[in-house]
Amino acid sequence: MALKRRTGWFERRYTFVSMATLMISRSRPSSHCWYARILSASVGHARCTVHMASLKDIMLVSAMPLSSELTSDGLHVVLRGKPTTAQAALLQPFKNKGHWKVPTEHPEALRMLPVPLQRLATSPPLEYTDDNPGNVSPQLWNKLFPFQRRTVSSIARRYRGRCLMAHDMGLGKTVQAIALMQHYGSPVLILCPAFLRKNWEAEINRWSTDCSFEFFIVSYDSLATAELPAKHWKLIVADEAHYIKHKDARRTRAALPLLLSAEHAVLLSGTPCPNRPEELYTLMHALRPSIAGSFNAFARRYCNARRTRFSMFDTTGSSRRSELAWLLRRAFMVRYTKADVMHEMPPKVCAPVRVRSEAKQHLDRIAELYEMMEDASPLALKALVSEAFRVTCQAKLSVSVEFVLSQAAKCPTIAFGHHRDMLDALETAGEQRGLRTVRIDGGTTMMHRQDIVESIQAGRVDLACLSMGAAGVGLTMTTVSNVVFMELPWNPAVLRQCEDRVYRVGQTKTCTIHYIMCDDTLDQRVWDKIEAKEHVSRAIV
Repeated sequence: MALKRRTGWFERRYTFVSMATLMISRSRPSSHCWYARILSASVGHARCTVHMASLKDIMLVSAMPLSSELTSDGLHVVLRGKPTTAQAALLQPFKNKGHWKVPTEHPEALRMLPVPLQRLATSPPLEYTDDNPGNVSPQLWNKLFPFQRRTVSSIARRYRGRCLMAHDMGLGKTVQAIALMQHYGSPVLILCPAFLRKNWEAEINRWSTDCSFEFFIVSYDSLATAELPAKHWKLIVADEAHYIKHKDARRTRAALPLLLSAEHAVLLSGTPCPNRPEELYTLMHALRPSIAGSFNAFARRYCNARRTRFSMFDTTGSSRRSELAWLLRRAFMVRYTKADVMHEMPPKVCAPVRVRSEAKQHLDRIAELYEMMEDASPLALKALVSEAFRVTCQAKLSVSVEFVLSQAAKCPTIAFGHHRDMLDALETAGEQRGLRTVRIDGGTTMMHRQDIVESIQAGRVDLACLSMGAAGVGLTMTTVSNVVFMELPWNPAVLRQCEDRVYRVGQTKTCTIHYIMCDDTLDQRVWDKIEAKEHVSRAIV
């Protein structure tokens, strides 16, 4: 009995191995006999007949099924894989270098698409519009730029009030959202990071002097415990919507039911896809769950979901970027970049600055950490990279401070850093040089933060030492046009958000952005990672 059970286990295990091998090496016709001889020698010739039958079944289905991807214009479907004989005959006129580019209206192309995509691909989209949707006050409407009017009008009409407004930072998403609040009326719920609550209140009072509506402002982190005054909202505006990009985060679980139940929902984010496509799922699901349904289906289609040795369901990749880009614009997102409205904006010049450190002790430590990374486990690797990031700060500290001081002596300068040691050193050195120096970090109160911004805007500051985490969003400092990054963040969205504190609507001068990169440190690796992530993000949004 034990022998019989063991034999059955061997057959099942061997069949699985044979299936995988046959799918890889179908070109070897003699492989049937080779497997049969091994199986016969192992478990007896009588069992070979059953196994050979399963091998024939495998050969029938071993052709990889066709995969589909819509092109970025939505007019064609690209098919890849091994078609059946009938499919090959139908698709022959559309063959093109190893794939088939088939018009969207072709029955075979439509059959290969998920049902929501079929509906979108075959129904004409509503037009973009640029007239007042109805209830926006003339005082506000007349002050909007043409692209802002088109955004407000199109969100109300084309997207039926449920949209991701993904304009570049600095293109006035706040005032456009206020126009939509005027249009839809009370009650309005605004979700935002805690440090932006005062800014939202001030902006609404500024732009709505002739149009009143009831609004409530709640921070993401307090939303789970907040007692909201209404159950049904005419409009919910989620500012910095990438704060809810993680589907399992507490703030996301609190915000998602509200967004799904609201009559209208507008998400604001200049960086809707900071790193990878999986971060778009909760935003898309919050707006149209009928299209972005389950996360598993989304991840398999757009995140190259797969099993790896580190994860049973790895969703950190990307796939079908062209289709995702089309889907976002067709049903979810309106986006303008600064390049689109460049005639209304001054230019921006980015200038990497190469420096060399004399801190040999820290450079030697970074070299040691690099060697340890080569054979490290994933968990250990994360710790080693974190330490290398910290040691890089120490290695470049003095040269970075000297560069920033030389810039601040010429013109008002904003310097961004990550580590407290870097900000401390710069603030102390600036004060010692007699520069009018201010600082915003995580310990700066909301009231003092606003006072500092007003001082910068009034031209009373020579050097601003800013934390990327505390001052990277929600602030306007357009009287300054010179920015220095003393450290580089891993996330390119953080970099661009910080830059756009100065490079935004209202800027009248050419902006110069300096990135300090120190030789023999982690900087080059971080820069390479930033460029790789931006390449993926640009392909989608």
